[in-house]
Amino acid sequence: MKKTHGVFCVAVLLIAAMVAFTGCDSSDDGLTGGASGKAKYAIGDTGPGGGRIFYVSGPAGFSSNGVTCHYLEAAPADMSTTLTWSSSSYNHVNISGATEVGIGRGYAFTEAILAVDTAAPAALVCRNATYGGKTDWYLPNEHELRIMYANIAAIGGFTNDYYWSSTQGNPNYSSAWVQNLVNGDQTNHGKANTYRVRAIRAF
Repeated sequence: MKKTHGVFCVAVLLIAAMVAFTGCDSSDDGLTGGASGKAKYAIGDTGPGGGRIFYVSGPAGFSSNGVTCHYLEAAPADMSTTLTWSSSSYNHVNISGATEVGIGRGYAFTEAILAVDTAAPAALVCRNATYGGKTDWYLPNEHELRIMYANIAAIGGFTNDYYWSSTQGNPNYSSAWVQNLVNGDQTNHGKANTYRVRAIRAF
């Protein structure tokens, strides 16, 4: 009995560890509260990671890293100081798979960047972040940045400067999308520029 119990405990711990790195922590979902259909979180609420909820999906949710999610949460603060999008030797390198539009796809974009440029500053600081015990933070794509700007009052703490997205410029591989989260300006800028970074997570 003791041996069986020990195997069971190890299995539970392994499963828990896998969930922590899925990119969408399903243990925090629960969009609907039974028959009422009431969302567990509202825009502006403090999320499981200690940041602010800035997007709530419909009942069907959206996919992030192959998991169905219902919310986007912005980190409590900007990530460090200004950073470049890429390492110097990767400023003109194409990152395949980081140009499409879609809510929740920023996680895959972040992984695509780091698969090519393992030290990419903006993406790496997000993937290395831990807030509220959550480790599935990522660099938002340009679509997610637009949603952040639309709900800026619910998040707060932004600087009047550009913020990097994980969306590469297309077809110009030397640039990536940025957005000023105070005045809303969104454009492509060179990957060697230094701008602000705010991580997000989907759950």
